[in-house]
Amino acid sequence: MKTRLLLFWLLLATSPAGQGQSGLVSHTHGAANLTKEDGLRPAPQDKTLGSGFVEANCRSLSFGQGIYVAVGPGPCIRTSTDRTDWTERDSGTPFSLYAAAYGQGLFVAVGNEGAVVTSPDGSHWTRREAATEERLRAIVFGRDLFVAVGHAGTIITSRDGARWTQRLSGREERLQGVAYGNGAFVTVGWNGTILFSRDGRTWRQAVSGTTLRLCSIEYRDGQFVARSGDSASLVSKDGTTWTEEAKAYHLKDSLVVK
Repeated sequence: MKTRLLLFWLLLATSPAGQGQSGLVSHTHGAANLTKEDGLRPAPQDKTLGSGFVEANCRSLSFGQGIYVAVGPGPCIRTSTDRTDWTERDSGTPFSLYAAAYGQGLFVAVGNEGAVVTSPDGSHWTRREAATEERLRAIVFGRDLFVAVGHAGTIITSRDGARWTQRLSGREERLQGVAYGNGAFVTVGWNGTILFSRDGRTWRQAVSGTTLRLCSIEYRDGQFVARSGDSASLVSKDGTTWTEEAKAYHLKDSLVVK
């Protein structure tokens, strides 16, 4: 009898149900990797979730009007006013979402197959035509303009989040991150690709000095910081001239990313 009970609990613990359906999502370096089936699930209806659910799983977090909006994994969107209690929203798209931004009283989220959804309050979302079917990976708002980037060198822009225009990047590499600061938009991607623009429309290539896959970029403390998957970092004040972080440390302490 004891042997059969032990076998029962072992089978339960190793089943998808016993693991909280972890078979759908695996975590690598804190990022959620979804199965093909997960990316095509219908968007869930609104429901309240437990504390701490979003922080470990979301791909992107934006803030506006006193509301936090988290996107991913899959087409999920969740909102919170305190980052403790979260409510799941209907995103209006079946495709996986990867990034969100807030500007001009509007939340905008982007993702696979050119998915773009917008919301004025974080609760009610509308699907938009994105002028592309490429997979979008990042979005930023600056100078009254939304700029989103993705696979195959894709760059799209919009002033209202509803009407989008595709811009010429001159590159075929995947663009993985985008940031705005010091009057410039900067996007980074595979093979050390770095592009910059003053208006979001015309883009030029910067010399990165690397062929690494640049995965993310942010603007903080007066400089852009671009990173690769192996934690290598590049820094720049204007988005055009870049220095390896290790070299920047010896040149000037103020360039060190803290």
